[in-house]
Amino acid sequence: MRKVALVGGPGIDRSGPAQVLAEAYDLTFISAGDLLRGHVQHRTATGEQMDQYIRAGNLVPEELTATAIADALAGVDGGWVLSGYPTTVGQAECLTRRGHQPDAVIELVLTEDEYGFVMRRWMELDPQQAERQEEIMLRHSLYQERAEPLRAYYQARGMFQTTSGFGDYEDVAARLITIVSGACGRARRRLGSSARRLGCCR
Repeated sequence: MRKVALVGGPGIDRSGPAQVLAEAYDLTFISAGDLLRGHVQHRTATGEQMDQYIRAGNLVPEELTATAIADALAGVDGGWVLSGYPTTVGQAECLTRRGHQPDAVIELVLTEDEYGFVMRRWMELDPQQAERQEEIMLRHSLYQERAEPLRAYYQARGMFQTTSGFGDYEDVAARLITIVSGACGRARRRLGSSARRLGCCR
């Protein structure tokens, strides 16, 4: 069974490559952003709670978002590809407590030149993005600050890898498929080793 979390900063296409990866291994694709927005739009009990924080200009508590994500993962029969989550150590710990630790966490990354190119393309395709340039750059800086502890958290557990998020989504997906084919095998070996140390395997 493969369970993959795919993360990356603003401006990086995660959904396209994630869906190709999911199809390649017959996994369930879940976009954290779409899932959480759906809760708010459909005014579910969880969405109502999130909306109260959003309207007040406050951050939605990690326990609340983690509950929504964990509930969705609990309904998956088999493996999954989770796009855009977790983004903080707190979220990662919440998922683990709920029994949904990924086998592999892959971050899509861009060089500074590549990021600048992507931003220019965004603004060419959607002129309104130019008005949000300062906001987008702020989000990029915030992501980098939050991502560093998350990288360290999963690196310490042997789950974290990076690959370039630049280029056609199918090329990015091909890189992800190569990583996942090896990463999940290592995860199974880690679990087997842990079980043997506990005397669970004969």
